[in-house]
Amino acid sequence: MRFIGSNIDAHDLREKYKNYIAVEENIPIGMTQNFDQDDTLDKWSESLSFRQNIERCFGFSFPTQETTEKEEFIVECGVCYTHRIADENGEETVIPSIACGNSNCGKNYHENCLSEWLQSLPDAKQSFGKLVGTCPYCCESIAVKLK
Repeated sequence: MRFIGSNIDAHDLREKYKNYIAVEENIPIGMTQNFDQDDTLDKWSESLSFRQNIERCFGFSFPTQETTEKEEFIVECGVCYTHRIADENGEETVIPSIACGNSNCGKNYHENCLSEWLQSLPDAKQSFGKLVGTCPYCCESIAVKLK
């Protein structure tokens, strides 16, 4: 599972998810025979759908097509203002996968768009296989992998 968003916002979700899927591994040795699978709501249940497990894990319901407008699901890139673009080979389409770490900004970017933006900045720096510069919206530090 991959969480897209600022590290501050996504950190809690990552931790909840890790704890939720790891509960069965934390059952003390010897208790597995007496442990009732329904004793806890804090573990993945194969009898539930993926969506139901995720909603139970995070403690809230996700929007559905019946309750939400299509425009609310689409995340657009802060550079090109589109949702999907073709990859380098022109075959698959990719959605914005890099988010600004500033919780007040949180703009999302396609990897290629952000890379081109950062390459255009005179003060962008290359370090440890990443190109580091500033977010186009809030000027917070942001990085993308070099290709």
